[in-house]
Amino acid sequence: MEKDRRRMLGVSPYPLGEKSVSGVAANLLTITEELKMSKGYDVTLVGPSISDDRNLADETLGIPFPIGIKMSRTSYRPGVSLNFLRAREIIKIANPDLVWFHDPYAAFLNTMVLLSVIDGKRTARDPLFHSYISEFTLANKIYIDWGIGLGIRNFTRNRLDGRAAVAPPPAKMWSMINNEDESLYDIIPNPIDTKLFSPDGEIFKDWINNGEIIILFVGRHDKRKGLPFLIDAFFERVRDDLMRKRKTDLRLKLTGYGDDTELIKRKVEDLKIGHLVEFLGVISNEDLAKAYRTVAASNGTVVASSTDGEAHNRSISEARASGAKVVATNIDGHRFSYGDEKVFGEMAKPRDFRDLAQKISDQLNLSQETTNFRREKGVLFVEKNFSVSEVAEKVVKHHEKVIKARLSGEKIIYRRKLKKRLF
Repeated sequence: MEKDRRRMLGVSPYPLGEKSVSGVAANLLTITEELKMSKGYDVTLVGPSISDDRNLADETLGIPFPIGIKMSRTSYRPGVSLNFLRAREIIKIANPDLVWFHDPYAAFLNTMVLLSVIDGKRTARDPLFHSYISEFTLANKIYIDWGIGLGIRNFTRNRLDGRAAVAPPPAKMWSMINNEDESLYDIIPNPIDTKLFSPDGEIFKDWINNGEIIILFVGRHDKRKGLPFLIDAFFERVRDDLMRKRKTDLRLKLTGYGDDTELIKRKVEDLKIGHLVEFLGVISNEDLAKAYRTVAASNGTVVASSTDGEAHNRSISEARASGAKVVATNIDGHRFSYGDEKVFGEMAKPRDFRDLAQKISDQLNLSQETTNFRREKGVLFVEKNFSVSEVAEKVVKHHEKVIKARLSGEKIIYRRKLKKRLF
């Protein structure tokens, strides 16, 4: 007789679109398949409705906010809904043992609506925090200390049973915001599909027909991703060849899009390096895996140039799993993904294009022996720490703890005794 399957409702604050660039969406879509296939879960996914992309959510609640909300030098469009009838209908359809809220404060109206209609006696309500703000602006402070503080934070926090984050930086930030004990937060990192992102597989042969060396950027085009510094670093690497009118084998390829895409395109034109830079837009995971492998085949490198605001950078882990070398800036969320600098090389200083250019050169100039060593260690590092199978084990262990506490009535106490003002 088959063991009773665990029923879970996974809630995304952002659209679960096929072409989504959201790390939250990627996390939820990746881990869901593993939970269904190997961990005995029945999963219902809910997210905002969308009209310009194929929606991968099973149920929809609300619509994306009509304009981008600025937070931590990026913009996002969370779902917005006050439809309590629709929320009750979703809960009835899913009949969940657990509701898994990803970034619950990002779409706080949707979160509050769902929390209002869940039967807390039989259904556990568990958050996974993704977002991280390294430098609080005045607007951040007002929203978090007063906006969330005036009811939203208390209402939501008191109805959530568990605590988990995708990396230590968001665990530290959200435990501070909620006046809670950081040590009680479980760390459940972004899952990496190491079967897809693998050194073995197809490449884009046409990228490297003439011996080109590929430098690849993967991510959203916004202020915190540091793309202007990468463009300047790339120009620093090719400038001498351009001035002497010599052929250069280096090519820069940029995936994704965002608020700063047009600004980056103008910068490329101003530097007269358009023939060396290609904007790929949003590409499928299958093509992304091929791109990483092509970087490895060309002896190039993937560059994560973010200046702040990262929690767990997926592109570093995906590239490593695919056998590619990586250059990354030395910020909180990158350190968690990057691993030991003694093994993988020194990280670059954030907001310093010359140092970034030097670190790119260091990776490109490695001996074949060192390159092979780092590739082998990188694949093992991701498999051990971030593979979807390893993360699924952490998810199940965490969920069972939260469900057990909910059903037994033994509420886990996360809050500190002394209340501190945030700012």
